[in-house]
Amino acid sequence: MPFSAERITLVREATDVVAVVGERVALERVGNRMVGVCPFCSRQPPSFVLHIAEGLYYCFACNAHGDVMAFVQEVHHLDFEAAVQYLAGLAGLGRD
Repeated sequence: MPFSAERITLVREATDVVAVVGERVALERVGNRMVGVCPFCSRQPPSFVLHIAEGLYYCFACNAHGDVMAFVQEVHHLDFEAAVQYLAGLAGLGRD
């Protein structure tokens, strides 16, 4: 069952993007960003940047990019709806 735009926005806003990404990437704060080694290409030195305020990530080595839902989809091999459910559970929002 597809989620409403309001539900998706609620889940996105309730999600701690640093905590979610930090489960897979050792992040270090640099100004208003977090940087680390990309979980998709593992290129050294760290090329993965998480823009905290925007909730977006980008890897300068492999060009992986997206929001927290795209990140969860990629690392957990989930479709969009399953990623929304996963993040809702982490945020304590339960099901629709």
